Amino acid sequence: MTETEQKTEVQQQEEERPSEWSELTGLLRQMQEDAAEQKKYARRQYRLMQVCTGIFGCLLAVVLVAGLVLYPKINALMGQSEAVLTNLQSATSDIAQLDYAGTLGKVDSLLEKGEDGVAEMLESVKHALEILESIDIQKLNTAINDLQTAIAPIANLFGRK
Repeated sequence: MTETEQKTEVQQQEEERPSEWSELTGLLRQMQEDAAEQKKYARRQYRLMQVCTGIFGCLLAVVLVAGLVLYPKINALMGQSEAVLTNLQSATSDIAQLDYAGTLGKVDSLLEKGEDGVAEMLESVKHALEILESIDIQKLNTAINDLQTAIAPIANLFGRK
């Protein structure tokens, strides 16, 4: 290449440069704007992450406090439920060992004996009433008056009236 050709080529490049520079400048401005917008969104995202972390921390603290407060109560409740379960198992085993037929037989025999005893008692009361009815009250009163008349002189002797 000759010197003129080189100059022309350099001139051509110089003429093309301003349009390239303006394009590059525009692209750089666009990149700066995009970077600023990304930075703004990154700050928002960072702030939201801080809020989420704070909420999670508070939630974790509430769960821990609730666990610390409720643990003794739950532990005591579990102990009581174990005692109740043990008593329930003992009661069910006792019930399973019961002899229902034998117990009912004994209750039946007791009731029969009770009926026989009641019948005997009624007979005794009936006999006693018959004896009381056979007593002549008028004769008894007369005998008491006669006895009183006979004993009155002896009572006077001892100082009684």
